[in-house]
Amino acid sequence: MRKTLRVWVVVGVVGCGGAGEAAPALSDRVEEEVATFLGSYLTAVETRDVALLRTLYADDGRFQWIEDGEVRYRSPDDVLAGLTALPIDAAIRTEYDGRGIARVGNSGARVSTRFHPVIGEGPGAFECGGMMTMVLERGPTDWRIVGGHTSSARQDGR
Repeated sequence: MRKTLRVWVVVGVVGCGGAGEAAPALSDRVEEEVATFLGSYLTAVETRDVALLRTLYADDGRFQWIEDGEVRYRSPDDVLAGLTALPIDAAIRTEYDGRGIARVGNSGARVSTRFHPVIGEGPGAFECGGMMTMVLERGPTDWRIVGGHTSSARQDGR
């Protein structure tokens, strides 16, 4: 189960929704920036580029990653430790479906998507899937991940 949780964080890419008024529509430029950021994030995860990944997370004490109702990671270092704990020879591939990007205020974005990561190859590969969300914030130079969430579909359909 712990491995499943690590996998979700490592391959995670998306945002957190809130109640209240709907956010204004994204400008094409912001949507392009976020899509580019997400592509860079996915590549960094799949190539295990820890140095780049470290720059993609907010590292000011606000970061949280929630999985199935619990805070699992409280810092970028926690996430990166999960990535480095995976077998080095295991390929990481992730498919996303139904990505949505929504603006949050003047400097934020929420991304949501269904995800299906595969770690390793052949009969020993590990697969899981579910829904992910991620909160991004635009800083002076680029976007950063402030927090995220993954949840899996339950076998009983709930």
